[in-house]
Amino acid sequence: MMVRVNAGQKFLDKGYKIKPELQLRGREKAHPEIARTVVQKYLDLLDRMLIVEQPISREGWRFSALVTLKKK
Repeated sequence: MMVRVNAGQKFLDKGYKIKPELQLRGREKAHPEIARTVVQKYLDLLDRMLIVEQPISREGWRFSALVTLKKK
């Protein structure tokens, strides 16, 4: 997961927004609460002052959020 976190930090440093998405497949669909915690853990690992433009939401079997870096 740290590879994704590092890539996300680079995008945020360039001024882009990021939208982490997690697609559930197969038996993962039986535990959607775990998917929500994985997305939240990703946002916590970014270790930045983030503005959550779109909180973690469920769209079918996909969980996503939209965040950007807080302006200085």
